[in-house]
Amino acid sequence: MRARIVRALESKLPYNGVVLKTHEVILEVEPPFIRSQSGAQPIIRRRQHAGTDAAQRRLTETQRLLENDWQQIRQAIMKERRDLAELESSLQARRAELDRQRQEARQAADKEQAAFDAQRRALAEEQSAIRARESELAKSREAWIVEKLEVEEIIRGLLVQLGQQAEADTTPAAPPG
Repeated sequence: MRARIVRALESKLPYNGVVLKTHEVILEVEPPFIRSQSGAQPIIRRRQHAGTDAAQRRLTETQRLLENDWQQIRQAIMKERRDLAELESSLQARRAELDRQRQEARQAADKEQAAFDAQRRALAEEQSAIRARESELAKSREAWIVEKLEVEEIIRGLLVQLGQQAEADTTPAAPPG
């Protein structure tokens, strides 16, 4: 025999005209197949304290289960928050490390750039000094060439004078007379 609670009514029942009170419950029982009648047989009983105790136990058990579920959910949320805080902390540490590395790289790049700029200035100064020396050497060479030409001119003039003097000395003196 299967019993099921169908409904609790506060109005008239259609089959016998009895009005149920709030503390009465209708329990319909399906009869075994031995009887010739078909359909459920209504049974009206008054609630007893055992019923309220059972309901209270079910309510307490339901509340306990709900509380357990809420505790599990709260624990899961707390765990997720801790995990999230750890991830956030890890992320902040990673960002700090990347910022430190970026700063070090920037300082190294600035240092290399400064060294490169200093070397470029030194080379530019050296190139300027070399150009100045080449300019001085070119001026000196031009002066030497001019002096050489003057000396050659003087030497040619002296050679011409010596040649004329030597001819004058080698020519016999004309007889006097």
